[in-house]
Amino acid sequence: MQSATSVGRTMGLLLLAQAAAAPVVNFALLGPVTRPPGFLVNAAGRAPQLRAAALLSLLMGAITLAVAIVALPVFRRHGERLALWLVALATVGCALHAVEGVGMLAMLALSERHAQAGAADAASYEALAAVVRALRNGAHYLALLVGGAGAVTLYALLHRAALVPRALSAIGLAAALLQMVAVALPVLGARMVFPLLAPLGVSHLVLMLWLLVRGLDERHRTPAVAAGVQWAGG
Repeated sequence: MQSATSVGRTMGLLLLAQAAAAPVVNFALLGPVTRPPGFLVNAAGRAPQLRAAALLSLLMGAITLAVAIVALPVFRRHGERLALWLVALATVGCALHAVEGVGMLAMLALSERHAQAGAADAASYEALAAVVRALRNGAHYLALLVGGAGAVTLYALLHRAALVPRALSAIGLAAALLQMVAVALPVLGARMVFPLLAPLGVSHLVLMLWLLVRGLDERHRTPAVAAGVQWAGG
C-alpha cells in the first residue's frame, strides 16, 4: 500500500501534467482554429492540430479520473462518501471531455466538407457550423463546471482531514466555488467573468507544488477525528 506522502506526490505529478496540457489545447492548438474567420474556414488546414487537441482533451479528462482513483485509498479513510463523489464527478468529467473531443473532430469534418463544396452551400454549412460549435462549447463548459464541483470536493476532503495546510485547502475551496460561478454564467446565457477563474489557477499551482514536495499528511488524524468520520458515515 502506498503511503499518503507518495500518493500525494503522484497526485501532484498528475495535476501538473494536466495543468501543462490545458493551455496547449485551449491556446496553442484550438486558438488558431477558432480565431476569425472561424473554424469552418480554418480547421481543414489545421487537421493535425485539431486531432491532437481532441486526444489531449480526452487525456486531460483521464488524468482527472486518475487523480481521484489514486487518492481514493487515502481519501476514503477520511470521508468515504466524499471520496466516492470525487470519483463519480471525475468519471462524468472524463466523459464530457470525450464529448468535447468528438465535437472537435466534427468541426474538422465539417470544415473539410465545406472546403470541398466551395461557396455553393455556404448558408447551410454556416447553420451546421453553429450546431457543431454549440456542441463543442456546451461540452467544454459543462466539463469545466463538473471540474469545478470536483475541485470543491477535493479541497473539502483536504480541509476536513487536514491532509494539507488548512489555509491552503480553505482558499482552494473558495476559489473552486468562484470558478463554478464563472463557468455557470455562459451555461446560463451570460458572459464569462474570466477574473473569477484566476484564484483557482493560483490555488491549484500552490497545491501542486505542495503535493510534489510534501505529499499528503495524515499525522493530524486523531482518534476523535476518526470517530467523527465514522459517525458521519464517511
